[in-house]
Amino acid sequence: MPVEPALAMSFKELARLLPQRRRPRTIEAWTRNGRLNRRTGKRVKLASIRLPQGRGSSLDAYYEFLAELDRVPNEENGGG
Repeated sequence: MPVEPALAMSFKELARLLPQRRRPRTIEAWTRNGRLNRRTGKRVKLASIRLPQGRGSSLDAYYEFLAELDRVPNEENGGG
């Protein structure tokens, strides 16, 4: 899901709002490299958007990223 421009913020601002303390560089790495969903074996990336001061993301995108990381393979579809 693309990031809504109206909801976008810098990685530094997003890091301050997260329930677990994260560095802005960690959030940036999630947009570039993603993280591996160990259940499906697929790499999941945090959605980002270009802002005037650099790249950014949103809380909505972060929560969607977490949901994708927790996704369990659907056996009806043969996984993934």
